[in-house]
Amino acid sequence: MPHGKVIKQELLFRYTHNTVLDLSAYGIYKTDEKFSPSEPSFILALRNGGLSDDKIRKIHNIYNLPTICDLIKAQINIKTVDGGRRSFGEGDEIFHIGYIEGLYFIIDSTKYSSFSIKHYADLKDEPNFNNIYASKRGHYLRDDKHYIDSFALIKHLLVQNTSLLTEIPIETYNNINRQIMDFIHNSGVNKEFVCTEKKLYMIDKVHSLTSVNDETPLVGNSFNNICELKLCTDKKKVILFISHLKPGPIKDYLDNWIYDTYYATKRLRGNLTDRIKEINNGICYKQIMRRCFSEFDVKKNMSSHTILENGAVEFVKELHGICSSMCGSFIDYLIRRIICELTGRPFSDRRSDRILSPDNTITYHEESDNIWTYLKNNDIGCWHIKAEPKLSSATVGEIKQRDAFLALEKKDEWMKINYNNIVGWVRWQIPATGPSLTIECDKATMIENKYLQQSAGHVCSVGCKYYIEQLVYFGPITAENIKSCVLPTCQHISYNKVKDTEKYQSKDILYDIFLVSLCHTESFGFCPNQNSFDTFVSLLARADDLVECLKEICKTLIKDKTNIILNPALGGPLNGLTGVSIPSDADLVIDDTIIDIKCTKTSKAVDYYEILQLLGYSGLLILNKKYQQKINKMMILNILDGSCKIYNVGYLEKHNYVKYIKLLNP
Repeated sequence: MPHGKVIKQELLFRYTHNTVLDLSAYGIYKTDEKFSPSEPSFILALRNGGLSDDKIRKIHNIYNLPTICDLIKAQINIKTVDGGRRSFGEGDEIFHIGYIEGLYFIIDSTKYSSFSIKHYADLKDEPNFNNIYASKRGHYLRDDKHYIDSFALIKHLLVQNTSLLTEIPIETYNNINRQIMDFIHNSGVNKEFVCTEKKLYMIDKVHSLTSVNDETPLVGNSFNNICELKLCTDKKKVILFISHLKPGPIKDYLDNWIYDTYYATKRLRGNLTDRIKEINNGICYKQIMRRCFSEFDVKKNMSSHTILENGAVEFVKELHGICSSMCGSFIDYLIRRIICELTGRPFSDRRSDRILSPDNTITYHEESDNIWTYLKNNDIGCWHIKAEPKLSSATVGEIKQRDAFLALEKKDEWMKINYNNIVGWVRWQIPATGPSLTIECDKATMIENKYLQQSAGHVCSVGCKYYIEQLVYFGPITAENIKSCVLPTCQHISYNKVKDTEKYQSKDILYDIFLVSLCHTESFGFCPNQNSFDTFVSLLARADDLVECLKEICKTLIKDKTNIILNPALGGPLNGLTGVSIPSDADLVIDDTIIDIKCTKTSKAVDYYEILQLLGYSGLLILNKKYQQKINKMMILNILDGSCKIYNVGYLEKHNYVKYIKLLNP
């Protein structure tokens, strides 16, 4: 997405369309037609917007929008799919240009309604289907007053891309790119295009030097030759075959081909972790080292050390056996909390701040008539708070089980309360016949509400937090699979303790650190298993030796160090990469070393993942406008096997990381 002043000169839209519409003016061509565009989509957009040939010739080798506007004496307005709008230049001519998934196009009126595009498959054979704007009582409504512009039309097409769009095969796409490159090269070209052209040329050069082509025979029973392999639709079979080839020209050729075909075209989305998962294999690792890191293999610059005694390792394995993700989050939070304690700084955590409101105020009370608690029970869910002391009054809020509230006054069977800054009425007396919230009865037959009880303790201004609910489900949600986890104490109280490193030592509040670490899982919408939670808590009493070992490790890490960054967020603006932002947060940075805290079993796939992830963190750190931190060492503290791996990456330069971050943000 273009956020800066420099045009991203994408050359071609990645899809053709399967409709009767003529979209060639927007650079989108029909699947069953031959096409060979001769200029980048941005130039095509200006041309179709009415810019003269003379002015187009002036800007063929210019990619700075303010400069373009000055040369053609026009205003250009760019609109993106995320709602962004930017305006450049001034002039009598005004061009409204859309940018969606690499395609620039002129925004103008069309002769299609939104309804006709959304329901194209059902309406395409109807007379004047483009005029249909609604369906009412089995009849279609038509007129010419509901047409949409080209931006809305293309956006609708992308939403339904599985049926209306076809992705261009990678080889065809590269061939067309080369044709456009030749055209631009003959007309003047900037460095970005030269680099892109050289990249394509280098790949072709490697192939021609090895004399490998589609007719090259392959050993084994799976494929007779390379052409047959390329035509195979079983992606897993192809990848497995290439992965097991012996090193040599054929494997080099197919590694390049499969990367360009299956991986380079992937739309990597989400945070850094999500993106790395899409390229976590030996083929991608090798190609990334070659294309981004000057063919240096980071794995070959690694040293390993033992950092935990066997007793501590066995205890961590016991925790890991209960729940691996729960164990990993706890160890991460524990190490960061110990470092805060050693450096005399308060502990803080962004995810905990989001889950446990930073605006919360905790008021502690001794036993008194003013503090009441809605007890945990299986009869009623939440207790309704009424606006007035009568059942027919409107409900203004609900008290969650185990939450505390302030009693303000009593009036007959009603009590005026303040709960989570909601002031209203609840019945402190209820009918003797049962806990119904809706039954009126003779006051003489009322009994004290067994669900509301006077108590000592605390009141949270935003409500106490005694449970975690699952928010993300895969598949249908039923009453049986709805998950929640009940916490023995209020999570707000634990977070207050964990933040206070002066009053509380980590070894004395392990339960509270664990409770706060659950915010990591909860921030992704998940909930710990109740049995796993209870078992994990029961083992924390035996964690003293582990804590002492981790404390010694932390002392060694921070000794004589001056710049310690805990859990840095790296998703901000990047120097030299306009519009690129990859959400991510690292565990720890100490001077020129980035440290990732792991609790994982080792394997080749894990090694690839760890290295690619740490290279991503390192790139974001050096390019992030807030940090601009050069990383010379990457360290993995794997507490599960008690090891420390250190990768020397001091030889990597900024341009290496720029290439890698671009690869992760295609």
